[in-house]
Amino acid sequence: MNLNVLIPMGIGLLLGCLVFLVIIKLLLKHFYMETYYSIIGFTLGSVLVLYSPLTFDFTGFISIILFVIGFKIAGKLEKK
Repeated sequence: MNLNVLIPMGIGLLLGCLVFLVIIKLLLKHFYMETYYSIIGFTLGSVLVLYSPLTFDFTGFISIILFVIGFKIAGKLEKK
């Protein structure tokens, strides 16, 4: 364990998280819908990175159907 590297890295991590949280809070306060849709876009975009070999066989169709069902359920839960 090299504390000369870990301590500055930990401090930078904490400061970065705090600054990021303040920025997100500010953006949500002033630009709620734009920030919300950006977060959704980043989340949906990361799905393609995590599951890139999308095939159109049985497994691929089941994945697409479950994705659409999950998206619809999330939309209905958001309205409540």
